[in-house]
Amino acid sequence: MRKVVLSISVMLLSMAGFAQLNNKSTILQSGYDNGVTVLQDGFKNLSDVKQAGHGNDSDVNQDGSFNKATIVQYGKMNNATINQNGNGQIASINQECDSDDNTVVISQTASDGNDCLTCYVPDPCKTCGDDNEHGDKKDKDRDRRDDKKGHGDSHGNSHGYGSGPNVATVDQGGKHNDAEIDQDGKGNEANIDQEDTHNWAKIVQSGKDNKADIDQEGSFNKALIDQSGKDNTAFIDQDGYFNNSMITQGGEDNYARTNQSGLNQWSKITQCGKDLTASVTQRN
Repeated sequence: MRKVVLSISVMLLSMAGFAQLNNKSTILQSGYDNGVTVLQDGFKNLSDVKQAGHGNDSDVNQDGSFNKATIVQYGKMNNATINQNGNGQIASINQECDSDDNTVVISQTASDGNDCLTCYVPDPCKTCGDDNEHGDKKDKDRDRRDDKKGHGDSHGNSHGYGSGPNVATVDQGGKHNDAEIDQDGKGNEANIDQEDTHNWAKIVQSGKDNKADIDQEGSFNKALIDQSGKDNTAFIDQDGYFNNSMITQGGEDNYARTNQSGLNQWSKITQCGKDLTASVTQRN
């Protein structure tokens, strides 16, 4: 009997050691007509999905190692998808109790990205690294740094991961909202927060250590942030109806912010170069 117990103990220890290399998936469901699909290929990937309500669908696809995906869904008829390719990606989707017919897609790819890209926009934009600011550059640098300190942590997020993992977070409430995040590179951070109805938001990031944040309240608002290069920061804040905003950044260490409130506002910011600063406020 002692030999049998010893053999079982050794086997359990071996299994425990082997389990440390495996992937981990946790699914907790309540309600009815909810569906979850998880595909993990690699080592030490972590997937955690919680669903309540009805008619919700979640998909997690992880290919690589040390990726982390979290989906929390309540309400009804919501769709959430996380695709992670590479190592060390982090993605989180939270669809709240009042969520109804919302859609979220997060796609993450860990790669070296593009530190410095040629910006395919009209002159005076040139190859990134050129300084297109005019006037007293020292004053503008100081103002931009102060502006970042004042606004950059509005969601408790830190600046600059030092080319760590890509991080994507979506928080949805309301109905018929669509959010999409596509990350390719390292150390990029993207956040989307949507409330009310029929809002659309998309963030595309390639390169390193870029930060993007979209906040939407109201209905029928559209927001797009497209970042390439490195160390760029962009914020879009929309509160109202039928507002449209787009920010495109290429190069290095650029900062852009758009604040829209009211009805039928339209804004477009395109930055290409280094140490550029732009701010738009629209209200009626």
